[in-house]
Amino acid sequence: MNGIKITVLFGETTVEQQHECYTLAASAWGSYLDDDEVVAKEKYLRTQSLARDGGCRTWCLYRQDDHSQVISTCKTFRRDFLLGSTEGVSEAKGSCITSVFTALLYRGHGLASYMLQNVAQWLDGPGDVVVSMLYSGIPHFYENLGWTTLPNTEIILSNNPWLQDVLDIYADLKVRSLSDADIKELCAQDIGLLRADIQFTDINPKRSRLTILPKANLVRYQHAFADFMGDLLHFNAPQNRGAAYEDQARLYWYHDFRGRCLYIQRVHNAIQEEERGPDIIAALLLSAFRETKGWNFTQVATWDTSLDVRHALDKLVRQVSSRDPCWRATERKEYLYTGGAARRQWPT
Repeated sequence: MNGIKITVLFGETTVEQQHECYTLAASAWGSYLDDDEVVAKEKYLRTQSLARDGGCRTWCLYRQDDHSQVISTCKTFRRDFLLGSTEGVSEAKGSCITSVFTALLYRGHGLASYMLQNVAQWLDGPGDVVVSMLYSGIPHFYENLGWTTLPNTEIILSNNPWLQDVLDIYADLKVRSLSDADIKELCAQDIGLLRADIQFTDINPKRSRLTILPKANLVRYQHAFADFMGDLLHFNAPQNRGAAYEDQARLYWYHDFRGRCLYIQRVHNAIQEEERGPDIIAALLLSAFRETKGWNFTQVATWDTSLDVRHALDKLVRQVSSRDPCWRATERKEYLYTGGAARRQWPT
């Protein structure tokens, strides 16, 4: 840099370096959180079940002549997958890469690429993961590093005032709220249903099917993030985690205070009367809209693009004539990485 050669080292962060990584990450939040708040957030999330015992690891590049000066950083989170192949169904160890940052002064020198290449080597070696994943809007950068781009459509629902006009139509559907106490059992049920679904699905002998397991520690990590932000910004943490209709259908969500959006984490539909399905899912979605009103959020979003969800959305739109649709679909990019030859026998 400017004629000066700087040597950098790669590794998992020390306790001292973690604070520097948190401070670096704070720059990505802009004026939304100050440095102390970002550090407090990271320390709080580290106490969650998903992050403990190596569930979350922080990596960095740092200067050889000053180990406290972090130049680039990222995190890896444990992800548990369900792998279905012609040999049967089994759980597989995976990883999610997040929070990739490089200090502004050092950008443009390929440092993030170098760091991620080293992370990938760790995943293929000591990490012993079948697959890693990440989400990003810059596909070419990650494709050049070995990740494969997969399309991922996100449905965004605008919180239009006219939605309040249709609430009475679904008043007879007794929808109940879900709390923290419900999440663990519901996640266990969903995992059982996913396992059965994959087990009875015909799979091409040359391909495999990978599904992220919706374990309670993953769901609760996102809830913990929402709790921290709710307490920080509103002196109040969310209490409602979702909505359910009897034991036939449910959805649960987390609150994105930065984007003022309620994200639906999962939709479960086991409705026995098929013709009532759209009405029941619509009633659950309206519960999500009621939740956004209490926090002054502007949107509800979901990555569930199933016909059940789309039919319910279309039904909501048709309830009020001469209104514009309240939802739109946008494509987000998701990336999967498979490493050494032993793992390439499981293409996805």
